[in-house]
Amino acid sequence: MFSNSSQKKYWTFSNPEQITQYRENANKNYINSLASCGKSVKDCFLTAEEELTIVKYYENCLKDFLLHFKPRKEPLPKDVKGTAFHFYKRFFLVSSVMDYHPKEMVMTCIYLACKICEYVVPIDVFVRSIEGNQKLVKNIILDQEMELLYRMGFKLNIFLPHRSIEGLMIDLRTRSNLQKPERLYDHINRFLGSMWFTDICLLYSP
Repeated sequence: MFSNSSQKKYWTFSNPEQITQYRENANKNYINSLASCGKSVKDCFLTAEEELTIVKYYENCLKDFLLHFKPRKEPLPKDVKGTAFHFYKRFFLVSSVMDYHPKEMVMTCIYLACKICEYVVPIDVFVRSIEGNQKLVKNIILDQEMELLYRMGFKLNIFLPHRSIEGLMIDLRTRSNLQKPERLYDHINRFLGSMWFTDICLLYSP
C-alpha cells in the first residue's frame, strides 16, 4: 500500500519549500565539489533556478519521446510513462544538470522504467529510436543506469494516479447515478498529462 511504501517515506515531501531546498542542496553540493576552482570560474556556475529551467525543458523532451516511442507498434503503457517521469524528477531532485546531462538521463529513465514495469525492450531495440551514434547512446544509457538507481536509493516502487482513477470509475458505474462516467476520461487524462510538469507527484499521494 502507498501508506507503507518507499515512495511515501522517501519521495513524498511535506511542502514545496522542502523540494526547493533539495534542489538548492544539489546545486550547492556540485559547486562545493569543485571547491578548488577560482572565484572567477565559480561565477559561471548555474543557479538552482537556472538548473530547474533546464530540467523542465527536458521534461518536454521526455514527454515527446514517450509519445513517439512505440517499440511494439502501440503506445507505451501508462505505467511506463508515469514511472519514467517519477524517476526523472527524483534524479534531478538530488543531482545537478552540471554533473549529469538531462538528455542522457531522459533516455536512461525511460529505459529503466520499461524494465521496472516489465515492458521488455532490448537495449538494441531501444536505441534504434534515438538519432545519432546509437552505439555511443547505448553505452551512455548502460553506464548511467546504475547511477540513476543509486541516486534514487534503489527505491523503485511507484504508485501512479491512473490506477486510482480506474477504481473511481468502477465506483461511479456501480454506486452513483452519473450517466456514462467514461466521458470523464478525456478530462482526467488531460489533467494527469499536465500533472507531470509540476511537483504534484512529489507532494501528494496518487
